[in-house]
Amino acid sequence: MKTLVKGLDVLPIASADCERGFSQMNLHHSSSRNRLVTESVSDLIMIGINGPPVTQWNAVKYVVSWLQSGKHSALDAARGVPRKNIELNKSAQLFA
Repeated sequence: MKTLVKGLDVLPIASADCERGFSQMNLHHSSSRNRLVTESVSDLIMIGINGPPVTQWNAVKYVVSWLQSGKHSALDAARGVPRKNIELNKSAQLFA
């Protein structure tokens, strides 16, 4: 009987966590984003479930870093410089 009770301890009481996961997957793995690799979808779902709300996340320092890395179409390949100057406003500089 102890084995049965221990086995029941690991079973979830509700399926809310599972439903949240499927909800996040449906948000991120849509018909327009169906070519994402499993790792990317998994990362997006993890952030969607556990991360801060998008309204509270400041992406400026990450976007600037990505633009400065030069691994994208925003770089003028012939000159090797960004097509536009990257300027940070005062609030963005706090996070950079």
